[in-house]
Amino acid sequence: MRELSLNTLSPAILEYPSAAPAAICEPWRVLRVLTSRECDVERLLCDNGIEALVPQGKVLRRPHGQRAAVSVSRPLFPSYVFAHFADTDATPILQCTPFTLSVLRFGREDALIPQTEMDRVVTLAAQPEVESWPGLVVGKPVQVMIGPMAGLEGILTEIRGLSHVVVNVSMLGRSVGAVVDRELVMPL
Repeated sequence: MRELSLNTLSPAILEYPSAAPAAICEPWRVLRVLTSRECDVERLLCDNGIEALVPQGKVLRRPHGQRAAVSVSRPLFPSYVFAHFADTDATPILQCTPFTLSVLRFGREDALIPQTEMDRVVTLAAQPEVESWPGLVVGKPVQVMIGPMAGLEGILTEIRGLSHVVVNVSMLGRSVGAVVDRELVMPL
């Protein structure tokens, strides 16, 4: 299977609906896109006059074979692109934009984001210290990713403020609770 890239796309296949000024009154919609293609979709939409946004934030990653985690810029909402267009434009946008899978819906209705919420997202993304945290939920399984307990799996029992969590690990028929930095734990 040949991979599609932005360089191989013919401008003729990208026939977008005209960006009407009325779209300013429309709420934002959320497009579900292929993983790691958020910025490509954002660029394609913007190049064709459709306002689009992929908020970026810092994420801690540990390069293979290294002990120290590094901060890299990644989408705050992986696999999603926020776009500002009218309801009637959804089908042509989905058909004409490579890497776009669907419009996010709740039941039969599009997930609509009011302008005030988008303003908050833009403000949040502009902060220098914004980070994307995994959805940690008390009672759900987690795995320690980095450090001396790397690889251990357990149940999240408590979230202590913004920086620490308590993970309950069962070993040899006994449970042990350990306080771990939040950045070292990922949900399973």
